[in-house]
Amino acid sequence: MPNGMAMEDARAAVAGVVVMGLDQHRAQITAEWLDTATGEVARTRIAPADRQAVWRFLARFGGRQLEVALEAATGWRFVVEELAAVGAVAHLAEAAQTSALRGNKKRAKTDRSDARHLRELLMTERLPESWIPPPICSTCAHGCGCVTRLSISVASGRSACRRSSTTTAGSGSPVPHDQRRAGVA
Repeated sequence: MPNGMAMEDARAAVAGVVVMGLDQHRAQITAEWLDTATGEVARTRIAPADRQAVWRFLARFGGRQLEVALEAATGWRFVVEELAAVGAVAHLAEAAQTSALRGNKKRAKTDRSDARHLRELLMTERLPESWIPPPICSTCAHGCGCVTRLSISVASGRSACRRSSTTTAGSGSPVPHDQRRAGVA
């Protein structure tokens, strides 16, 4: 009965963990979670979809171990930052691959079903994960949030975040930041 023992070990390893799926939109976030200690499944809607509302929602888990899956869609970064602030492990799902794993739809797609789908993929270790860049990659040196370029060094097998300056054509000298924003360069 080695398979039975492996199942018991796997259950013991996740006992007490809260496994969650979040389906985020601009106005609201739908959450569904499983408390592995009790087997209870619960869901709620977080509105508005802002830092303070997410923080209030996460406070209810008070120090519990959280594993959270969410799609790489509008608004994911601040949610991941709030998850990190409470010690949760965020799993960023690649949206197209996650949708493909849903298969043929038998029912209408809803926010609740999306949150459940993400939670179930995470629990079964089938979630197609995207890379979460470190916070340094999210803003420019001027703090305005302009686009930074990310690169992954495939040859070395390591992920890297690299900033690149916008330069004037052929001169190699950086364009002043205020001119880039104004569309001068």
